[in-house]
Amino acid sequence: MVTVATPTFAGPTRVLHVMPSLNEECTPVVRSYLTASPHVEHWLITTPEAEDAGQFPPQLAGVLPLPPTYWGRLRAVADAYESLRPDFVHAHSPSAGAYVRLNHRIPRKFIIYSPHVYLFERRDISLLRRAAHVLAEHCLAGRATTVAATSPREAHLAARLHRTHRIIHVPQVASDRPAAATAASRQPGSRSLAVGTGPLCAQTDPSYFAKVAASQGGLLEWMWIGDGEQQYRDILQEAGVHVTGHLDKTKTEELLASASVYVHTEAWEGSNTTPILLQAAEAGLPVVARQTPSTKALRLPDSADSPSELASHAVRLSHSSWDRAAHRKLLKDALAPYNHAAQAARLAEAYRTKADNLKETWGKEQPLAHKSDMPVPTFHGAPSAGHFRSK
Repeated sequence: MVTVATPTFAGPTRVLHVMPSLNEECTPVVRSYLTASPHVEHWLITTPEAEDAGQFPPQLAGVLPLPPTYWGRLRAVADAYESLRPDFVHAHSPSAGAYVRLNHRIPRKFIIYSPHVYLFERRDISLLRRAAHVLAEHCLAGRATTVAATSPREAHLAARLHRTHRIIHVPQVASDRPAAATAASRQPGSRSLAVGTGPLCAQTDPSYFAKVAASQGGLLEWMWIGDGEQQYRDILQEAGVHVTGHLDKTKTEELLASASVYVHTEAWEGSNTTPILLQAAEAGLPVVARQTPSTKALRLPDSADSPSELASHAVRLSHSSWDRAAHRKLLKDALAPYNHAAQAARLAEAYRTKADNLKETWGKEQPLAHKSDMPVPTFHGAPSAGHFRSK
């Protein structure tokens, strides 16, 4: 049975979004896609929780139920396609990509796939499982014409897996606005606080954060905003890091505004990596990041591949006004492509919506980079927020 809200706009393009659950990490990203493309009629098939119904903007025309079983989900996605006849089916996450790409009732030319981090990127599973995920992606690669990547790292990986497809990097944007008071308005050294945020889990790697904190000789206070697995809380506290537990958005923003530097120590890319970095940067904080393939692709300044070097950057940027100013300029340049207008432009290309609609929404027309017959992409360093250079 279909649960339908009264659509506020029936646009020329209809997109069916497939998400396994509203509890997915990619939910804020999908919500931003809907907001960025108001001239598209958006439908969602998922396993919705009643309390989460208000998460999505009014561009969402309706929600269709996704059953709990694997075969039931395959049938539900196929039935939704037959019923709605959307212009595109946009699969969000590897599991949604499987439900959609294994459905041969959906023509491949209508399928858009956004992995929101490939599962083989995980470092908390065995090499055998990671190899199995690589094999699965290779086998299903031919069943999607377009990959809408959410980060430069994901775009690189997609280009290797989908050699003949359109690879569109749809830049993420900050999920929330920072607090009115920002770190940029404080005098360096007024409070030497280094902060990290996120769930306490293997992906965010609080144990690495603890190593950074332990290697700087007490020159900074250290705080982790978030909650999760007890083992990571214990590791952080043993290193002298204050763990706040889960906080609401307002309190999180207040703590970010009071900090001196943001320390990013994830072990591999997460669905919300870029929005978190954007939020910290927009709060006026210098951002020092552990070097991983994903942070290298973002070209962040003052990244490091050892805890001691990362701690050294954090201390320097907490106390030197000149270094902070130089860092913020480089950070602003690195994150400049991650804005609402660029996101809307890339989505307009993915959904092939009209440029005049885009201009009406964002006040200026954004150029579209490539047509659907994009040649095999090739890489030259980290990709930009748009497309790849082609042969």
